[in-house]
Amino acid sequence: MTAQESIRLLIVGVPILACTSIGSASFTTYTNFDAWQPATGNTFTTLDFVFPQPVLLTTQYIGLGVLFPEGEEVAHTLPASYPLDGWGVKGAPLADNDIHIQFATPQKWIAAHFPGGVAYQLMSNGSVIYSSPSWGSPGLSDFFGVVSQLEFDEVKLINFSGELYVDNIYFGIPTPGALAVLAGGFLRSRRRRR
Repeated sequence: MTAQESIRLLIVGVPILACTSIGSASFTTYTNFDAWQPATGNTFTTLDFVFPQPVLLTTQYIGLGVLFPEGEEVAHTLPASYPLDGWGVKGAPLADNDIHIQFATPQKWIAAHFPGGVAYQLMSNGSVIYSSPSWGSPGLSDFFGVVSQLEFDEVKLINFSGELYVDNIYFGIPTPGALAVLAGGFLRSRRRRR
């Protein structure tokens, strides 16, 4: 075992590959993309955050059933930190430093490639149903994913030990009929905030 592997094990502890039970639901975590993919039936959508210029994220992925309701996450280019394609998303360091996503269609899996560290907080109807352990290291292209038996409609990605950077985010395939409902709700909530 190398020193880096020892540090990684010390940071995240033993529960990474175990199931965590909440009621009758279980949540399985994965630290390897090749193991996570078959657990989803190889059916997932990718947010790669590649744009012509840096952008504050809100409704750019509405066509995929995804909203960024806080409107504070920034998609930007930083090739040294985002080795998959040179683009990624950063949590807002002056706000809550998380990446908050709402889904039009209930989800059962979420994952990300990232530099640093990440933990997931899965929510259903505004209530937290699962908080994952943290995973990561000083490396550039870590992976961490969750497959759930219980559906969730929101997720927060969090780095408890510093700023949050994410290269790609992966989730289930959206149902087209639900997109209009999500977009309408988002636009109404934005009008109320002004």
